[in-house]
Amino acid sequence: MIEYKNVKKYFGDQLIIHDVSMTVNEGEFVVIIGPSGCGKTTTIKMLNRLVEASEGDILIDGVNNRKMDLIQLRTRIGYVIQQIGLFPNMTVEENISVVPQIMKWEKGRTAQRVRELMAMVNMPYEQYAKKYPRQLSGGQQQRIGVLRAMAVNPPIIIMDEPFGALDPITREILQNEVKKIQKNLHITVLFITHDMHEAMKLADRIVFMDQGRILQEATPGEMVRHPANETVAQFIRLQEVRTEEGQKAAGELMQPVAGPVVSEGAVFVQESDTLETIGKNYDLSNSRKIYVQDQSGSVTGEITVESLILNSLRQV
Repeated sequence: MIEYKNVKKYFGDQLIIHDVSMTVNEGEFVVIIGPSGCGKTTTIKMLNRLVEASEGDILIDGVNNRKMDLIQLRTRIGYVIQQIGLFPNMTVEENISVVPQIMKWEKGRTAQRVRELMAMVNMPYEQYAKKYPRQLSGGQQQRIGVLRAMAVNPPIIIMDEPFGALDPITREILQNEVKKIQKNLHITVLFITHDMHEAMKLADRIVFMDQGRILQEATPGEMVRHPANETVAQFIRLQEVRTEEGQKAAGELMQPVAGPVVSEGAVFVQESDTLETIGKNYDLSNSRKIYVQDQSGSVTGEITVESLILNSLRQV
């Protein structure tokens, strides 16, 4: 768990980050969004202390990050940026191996990890491991940047507009890959973007910032339908984000559980999963019951397949 408690940042006499408080649960995918210059990057850089907070506390699993060894802190937080930052004189394999080497992993363990990671993004080791960054496409380079951040199994990954420079097709492919890996490995992700469509696709929860302040925290569907103020509403309108039924979240559609939870033949979804996400990512062909879980995995409600279909038909 990550906790920001009344965090402020001054540059000189100017207050840039105003008393930010928020909690990111373990395994949660949180997107921080807002206009350029709103304080998104400064906020997440205070987590791994690339920028030091002026006031307040940032806790990781209850421990103040100021009290952590700096190298240990940064090796447990993967970091992916738009500029990718691959070392041009190193091969793909060598780039992915940088942090394991810093952590003094054995060569055999490192080599195995490189192969595992490359397989996750469909880049065969035999074909790509010995290539240099200049021999890769932009999308392939960004994949390697993501893999390098994941090399030592960090529980937390920071992603600062990682797909902003990519074409739309490659961008969507990488979004899907990152979300799949994050779910499978239960990684906590803090993701920065100014693209509301990207936030809607990836986030369990969205944090909207402006002028160094948090204006709203909400699930994607809730933020689009119930913006906290005109600033948030205008940001959403200008990006022409849809507000249709397909963006409703399971947590909004669920009913109280009738009777005991029967896992056999049931499908378990997250409160933040939208109708669109459920339809794409879950096999409902053999199930008549959908249970809704919170971040801790506790069942908080249920949705019948019939009601899911009914709500989906309202989009047509």
